[in-house]
Amino acid sequence: MRDRDLLEHLYHTAIAAANPGPAVAAALEQEPADPATPLWIVAVGKASAPMAAAAVATARRQHRRIAGGIVVPPAPTSAPDPTIPVVVGDHPEPGHHSLAAATALGEVTQRVGPKDEVWMLLSGGATSLIGAPAGEATQDDLQRLYALLLASGLDITAMNTVRKRFTRWGGGKLAQALYMEIGRASCRERV
Repeated sequence: MRDRDLLEHLYHTAIAAANPGPAVAAALEQEPADPATPLWIVAVGKASAPMAAAAVATARRQHRRIAGGIVVPPAPTSAPDPTIPVVVGDHPEPGHHSLAAATALGEVTQRVGPKDEVWMLLSGGATSLIGAPAGEATQDDLQRLYALLLASGLDITAMNTVRKRFTRWGGGKLAQALYMEIGRASCRERV
């Protein structure tokens, strides 16, 4: 094999291995499926569109009823299912689209029933895409904070440590909201 052919093969193999759709499908296929339980699919992040599409395909293979959900990507994309709207957020700094996405996400969490199941799919960029202020901060304040953090040179872990204190959904607040709606004693997390 020529060097160029080998490099192209390695490149395409690496791209295929990093494809979020198949990774999500493989993980979800291992979960127990109860066709009687209403299912919500929530996907937020730069890879939200392929993750949501894979989740919908998996749910259909499992004969699951999709009750609803939301997809929050950084750019317009088609909805993976008629019950799951797409609400575009802003990235890398949260703006008015992120505020709208955070509001829409809040509406979804309130519609989840106590016996429903939620597939929460998060990827990079989620913090900004659903970036809405918590407390007395404004959206402009939050946008300035993100800009300062991005210019600071801090790594993403340090930035997120600060961000979660000022955002509506950061630092486990989304999981807590879903827990309050679903009322389950335990939650499973898969990476």
